[in-house]
Amino acid sequence: MNVLLIIADDLNTRLGCYGESQARTPALDRFAAQSVVFDRCYAPSTVCTPSRKALLTGLAIHTVGADNSDYMDAHPEQMTMPRWFREHGYQTAKVGKVEHGHEYAGPKDWEQVLPVQWSHDKRIIARTFTDSTGKNIGSSRYLPDDVPTADQVMAASFKRFITSERDTQRPFFFALGFYAPHTPYESQSRHRDQHPLDAIPLPKTPAGTTPMTKPASYQARMIERLHMPKPGFDPASLGIDDPKTYNATVSAELQRTIIRDYDASVTMLDEALAEVMETLETSGLASNTIVLFTSDQGFFLGYRGMWCKHYLYPDVLQVPMLVRIPGVQPARSSGIVELIDTWPTLSELAGLPKPPSAAGSSFASLARQPTSLGKTAAFAEGIMFGGHAVITRDHLFLQWAEGPARIRAPVGLARGKSLKVLDPIIDLSRLKDTITIRLDGHQRWIDVDGWRESSRELYDLRQDPRAWHDLAGDPAQTESIAAHTALLNAYFPAPVPTAQTP
Repeated sequence: MNVLLIIADDLNTRLGCYGESQARTPALDRFAAQSVVFDRCYAPSTVCTPSRKALLTGLAIHTVGADNSDYMDAHPEQMTMPRWFREHGYQTAKVGKVEHGHEYAGPKDWEQVLPVQWSHDKRIIARTFTDSTGKNIGSSRYLPDDVPTADQVMAASFKRFITSERDTQRPFFFALGFYAPHTPYESQSRHRDQHPLDAIPLPKTPAGTTPMTKPASYQARMIERLHMPKPGFDPASLGIDDPKTYNATVSAELQRTIIRDYDASVTMLDEALAEVMETLETSGLASNTIVLFTSDQGFFLGYRGMWCKHYLYPDVLQVPMLVRIPGVQPARSSGIVELIDTWPTLSELAGLPKPPSAAGSSFASLARQPTSLGKTAAFAEGIMFGGHAVITRDHLFLQWAEGPARIRAPVGLARGKSLKVLDPIIDLSRLKDTITIRLDGHQRWIDVDGWRESSRELYDLRQDPRAWHDLAGDPAQTESIAAHTALLNAYFPAPVPTAQTP
């Protein structure tokens, strides 16, 4: 069979097929009606790069790294999903954001990389959203209806590949990486018209919600307390995330605008997906092509006042997973699956051997028997504070262990600037350890050694699926906490000490 892997970017489960009444996603809803829909698929990380590394290699997050490091540069020998299909006779091609740009594509992955085009039409309106303090919390690109979005261009590129560039003597493995709904939220007028502002409900935090044990101010506070002794130091001067970034003060109108633009971008993606599905149908390839649709992780749209990702909560960890398999009846499964299971699953469905290096496991049998339970747990590691998560059938458990930690903070330095630029801000002589500057292609970071405080959170997903009410302080949960801590200790190579109740 041919394989079409479609990856959205920062797409949560605000979709019609997942019960979201505000969604306008008719193509995805039709696709879901033809597919096995997995209600409980989880990302291994809270940001794009590590999630995509894990998805494409099938490796655990603690192997590929939970940060933005370039795993493939350090391990060019690593087998990947596209390389695996290529070595088994498939024509491999991609367009869009499959990896994070091209930074860690395996050297033997792709035979063909289709170009991506962003329109620069002068009629496009770019808008940046800021909270009441001026902090950036998102952006949008408003296009006229006659100017194609990047995702629409990619759908056309896929059509061109199928109709004129495909090697008809071989099956294909094609990866299509939609940019939507990652910022800037890109949409055309007709997509926004489907989401009138006055019809968008504001996000609400239920009464009695327990606070996060790792609020967004935590990293800035650690750096300030341990390494920034100068009087009057402001963490914002380094661009460090502070409470104003994620516990943002945002007007009701702006909240609705951000949600509208995100949802409109999803509607635009949905329209591009419709063209992709039509291409398969008209070419006669739909009956012999496995199509898997997912996302690298989700996104917060006002959850606990956050307009981001980065944090280990269901809105970010839970992602859509829809798989249309020729010969397999459409169904819905509540079994747990993970993004790292994608490669073993597609390999089994295509009739290829089990990947030798993948840590994930195939959920092909769950697709064929959707009422079975599936695996017992999913795991994730957050990019913020070194947190770990385990999701079982009934609970979400979050653990931040006490101990030494390398604290990282972004520094707004232009390339080529001297470290001395930091002198007015940081008393270098007072640092406990060395300071290094690391460049990851976008910005510079300072890495300093510090100490991480411990905490833990436990949520009953049966009664509290969005994780509002932390049960970790309830003595009745002692056994559950011990069991979930044991799961983390068994999964992650370095034992995760049991944290004290904060």
